[in-house]
Amino acid sequence: MKYLSILTLIIFSSIAYASTEHANDNKYSKNFNKMKSLQGNWKGMINSGDKKMAIKVNYKIFSAGSSLVETYFVGEPHEMVTVYTDDKGKINMTHYCSMQNQPSMKLHESDKDTFEFNYVSGTNMDVSKDAHMHNLVLKFINKNTIEQQWTQFKDGKKAGTNTFKLSRVN
Repeated sequence: MKYLSILTLIIFSSIAYASTEHANDNKYSKNFNKMKSLQGNWKGMINSGDKKMAIKVNYKIFSAGSSLVETYFVGEPHEMVTVYTDDKGKINMTHYCSMQNQPSMKLHESDKDTFEFNYVSGTNMDVSKDAHMHNLVLKFINKNTIEQQWTQFKDGKKAGTNTFKLSRVN
């Protein structure tokens, strides 16, 4: 019985510790904490040239608060994921694209409401030839509205921009 009590105490202490870590945002940069404020469901439109399409996006905090996972086209065959993490005050992100490559970007410039991420490296692609996402500008319009501008590169140069305008659902 004594061992069961000790085991129960250890389990509950571990759960309490994990909950505290998730709630403790003091060890992350102000920019990363702002990114984490996106948690929840969003919907909106993508403008790509003369095409427009509806989109659903979900943001969820994982790993005791150390990562933010952004899921595009939730539940659709071309669903994509982007994972944001904080590395010593700089936000890194890797985009797991439906083009079947994985460009990684780092926060290059930011002000209070605009974050610009630029390409650093990528997997499953030749950056000088293959189409891939190369740049992201994220604008916080207000707490319930954001805009993303994704710039695609192909053959080593800019090949177009897709603009996502999103509103918080919950």
